Amino acid sequence: MKTEDWRKKPRRKLRSAPEDRPIIELSAEFRQRVEQIAGPHLAPAVLGAFMNGKLPGTPEEYHRLEEGLLAVARRDLVARVAQEVLHEVQRHEEFVVWSMADARRRGGRLRVARDKDARIRLAGGGDTSIPTPYMAPIAPRGKPGPKPKPGQRGKGGGGLFPVLAALGFLGRVSPHVSSEVARHSSLLGSFEEAAEVLQRQGTLLHPDSVRTIAGRVADAGLAYRELTDPIDEAVFAGKRVVIAPDGGRVRLRFDKPGRRLKSGFHGYEAPWHEPKVFAAYAIDDEGNKISDELPVYEGTLAPWKNAVALAARTLRRYGIHKATTVVIAADGSDNIWREVDELVALAGIDPAKVARLVDFSHAVSHLADAAKLSSRFTSDHQREQWVKKQRKRLKRGRVERLLVDMESLPTSGEDAADALARECNYFRSRIPMMRYDALRQQGLPIGTGAVESAIRRIVNLRMKNPGTFWKPENAERMLFLRCRAKSGRWHEVQDAIHRMALLPARDTRPTVLDELAA
Repeated sequence: MKTEDWRKKPRRKLRSAPEDRPIIELSAEFRQRVEQIAGPHLAPAVLGAFMNGKLPGTPEEYHRLEEGLLAVARRDLVARVAQEVLHEVQRHEEFVVWSMADARRRGGRLRVARDKDARIRLAGGGDTSIPTPYMAPIAPRGKPGPKPKPGQRGKGGGGLFPVLAALGFLGRVSPHVSSEVARHSSLLGSFEEAAEVLQRQGTLLHPDSVRTIAGRVADAGLAYRELTDPIDEAVFAGKRVVIAPDGGRVRLRFDKPGRRLKSGFHGYEAPWHEPKVFAAYAIDDEGNKISDELPVYEGTLAPWKNAVALAARTLRRYGIHKATTVVIAADGSDNIWREVDELVALAGIDPAKVARLVDFSHAVSHLADAAKLSSRFTSDHQREQWVKKQRKRLKRGRVERLLVDMESLPTSGEDAADALARECNYFRSRIPMMRYDALRQQGLPIGTGAVESAIRRIVNLRMKNPGTFWKPENAERMLFLRCRAKSGRWHEVQDAIHRMALLPARDTRPTVLDELAA
């Protein structure tokens, strides 16, 4: 295609430019093009986004125009079409009957009740009411229990809107809105910040509603996590994989028993607790993390034994039992290493394929601690030189020679001698896991930087803020959401929404929340 030669165009004479900014009226041709794009019904609203019927001429005006056009699209296109879709589905009686029968097959004891007006929230900021069938739980036989308080469902749990459930509505919120609310809640610093960002996108929600929706999504994800069917075994099958567990720190809130204070609130305690995080990722032949493959993060507040069982179940769903080599890398914590055999067994990993290592940086830090206990060194420089020498031996796998030097360090006082003996035992009991020369020859890593980074991004940046105290169940929910968000696996949260929306709320209560509340 031949283009016009710019040199033949008449030159613009800047000296004749007006001093004031020109005002550009909407031409008839422009209005006609907008009507062709938006259609006759939507065009008036689109043209109404232009201030006083004029084109923008400043950054502020163009910014307001963009916001206005997006608002029109959400309100007059996305929300209205989404509402029409639901009304059209409701008119299809065969689908309605099928959804009710499917809900009974999935949810068990459900009876058909009358249609109800369900207040639902749709994409585009739409909030509408629609008449739709409701299925109530069948009350258990026997002596009736106490009448539930207003707003409470009672022990039997709630029922289900089967047509909405068939379309993925979780608690009368559309799957897109549920996903976006939970994702912003997990990625931003607070529920208030999430509400502000969602408002800018056209979804008006109070922070308390944001918290409720995010919690409902997290419960669906936690219940989905407790299943055993495979997710994607190709993630780890046939690959060399590193599993790196570690612990963080968050403060949990526990209300004190007894009467409330005069202020109306309970007194509370806020002890530190250790959330457990497992990072698993594939490595290449040189031991480097494969950057274009997503890692798998799993986290929980449960005790280490339960956390290992959870991690094993999750990793097996990604095909860890089909990996060619599995490296378990961690610091020297006894809480972790005493459960490693259980992790290998529950995940179905062949023990002959497993290599174990203590993080090299943690081992070096113990060398520095041992040097500080000795009275041999009279200056920091002497101490640093000794640590540097032993560090080289450690990297070469000469742990026995390192131990000889460490045990010969003089100390002053029984306390220092006992502490030095503990440091020596740290290395002596972990010699097989400190053969860093052999690990490097096999093209395996010698550090746990991936899980250290995961702890910071998953736990510290959202859950360890000053003055932030979490109820155990809320901390578990947020930990789950951030593990999926930070690993790039948010699609799994969406899969959980789609799957768990099909079941009544009473059937999707995660068992881990009951265990934490006990």
